Order: sequence, then C-alpha cells, then structure tokens
Amino acid sequence: MIILSGMAFISLFISKSRTSNFSAKGGSTSGGQSPTTTIPSPTATPTVIIEYNNKRFSLYIQPIVNTADLTLISNFTEKKSSQEIMEQNNCRYGINGGFYTTDDKPLGLFRSHGETLSKQIESSLLTGVFYQTADNSLFIDTTTFARGPLANGARTDSLSFALQSGPYFTTESGLKIKDDEYARRMLVAQDAQGDFSFIAITEQENTHSGPLLADLPNIIKELNSINLNAIPYTLNAILNLDGGSASAFYSQNGTKLMEITPIGSLLCGK
Repeated sequence: MIILSGMAFISLFISKSRTSNFSAKGGSTSGGQSPTTTIPSPTATPTVIIEYNNKRFSLYIQPIVNTADLTLISNFTEKKSSQEIMEQNNCRYGINGGFYTTDDKPLGLFRSHGETLSKQIESSLLTGVFYQTADNSLFIDTTTFARGPLANGARTDSLSFALQSGPYFTTESGLKIKDDEYARRMLVAQDAQGDFSFIAITEQENTHSGPLLADLPNIIKELNSINLNAIPYTLNAILNLDGGSASAFYSQNGTKLMEITPIGSLLCGK
C-alpha cells in the first residue's frame, strides 16, 4: 500500500509477526562516555515496518501491561548493562529513560522510588514528563506545570516516579531540531483510550540507526493509520526518550535492542 503524504511517498510493510538532540552524555548525539568494545547483536522482530522519505524504519511496540508493575530504575552511577538491570529486577519488558549529563546526573526532573534525584529544568527540548501517581496511574504531561501542580492536580513530591525528557509531541507537531541526525529513537506514547506503550524505531537494516527527530510526528501519524492489535487506538501524546547509542528496548516477545554506551535509567515492566 502506497500513500502520498506531503512531498514524501510512504508505504507500509506489515511484518509477518503481529506480536505485540539533546547534547548530553546519552542520546542521539552521544557525547561523553566512550563506546564499549563490542556492539551487542540485537534480537529483533519488528511489529511494523514503515517506509518514509525513501528509508525503511522498523517499529517495535510493547504495550505497558500493568501500570502498577512499572518502575523507574536509576543507573547514572552504577553503569550496569540494561540486561543486568532487567535480570536483577525481574523485568519482563523495558525501555531506557531520559537524558543525563557528562557528570552522570539526570537531565531535568527525575524521581524514582519516591526520591527526587533532580528537579525540573526549563528546556526547549525536554518539554514533557512521564510520571506515575501514588495510585499507579500513568500520565504524559508537558512541562508547563513548572513549579505548580501537574495536570491531574498531583504534586511532584507525591509521585512514585517522574521522568523529564523530550521533545513532547503529537502527530500535528512541527518539530524543529537544530543539528538533527539519523539515530535510533525510543518513545513512550499514550493512546486515545488512555493506554500506554513503549516504542523503539530503527532503520530496517541497521538497528543502531533510525529516523530524524523531526520526522517522528509523521512516522507516528502513519502508524496511527494502521489497525494493529498492539495499538488499536490513535496515539495522541508522545514523549521522546534518550536515543542513539545510549538506548535499549526489551519486549515480551523476545525483542532485545541493547545499548552501546550505558543508559542512565530503565523503565521496567514486571
């Protein structure tokens, strides 16, 4: 199926398996920590493949199964591999968190297990927060709540976890990114029914590369046009997480996309 979208032809290739730039230390610009000596071989079965601007991108989708079983685990100083974190915490699926600085501190608001490690910052890129309230409800919010209550009235110090990252966007957003580059992307997204999913996007032939950050709204818009069992509703709130070499993704169907440089944190689903 070929769809004309603006100036770009987009064609969709549904996989046979239907199972379900910020210049910091991590991220798509990948400064700081030197890469490890070996690049882990991915075990990857994409949920869907989308062709956009003459490039084919694999999308891996993992729904958040039980919000009460989701935790945010810090790894800024521990430098454990994502696989270690997954195994030690009995995670069934997971994705890396947000960006961190060259001195191994979270960039922006970071709260884990009821403890705030870093406060919110004002940033033109880190424009969203993914958080869990005391009743285990999940939210993606913009950072416009600065120094005030969140959209649902909760206070930052009452949250189970909170993660500032970005950019926050919808399919109608026009992202303008300075020094944009092709890199593997990690997202957390909410659909119109209030359910959440983790999404990894890579090039089809190179799982350590992916789309431009500015292309994400159009790629997600095309994803919304597909009736997938994994995400049967329209994604209407999306938050970009750390990407590039400091990114990792694990799904319940056995997909593993591992990092080259250490991830700063992991969202762990049990």
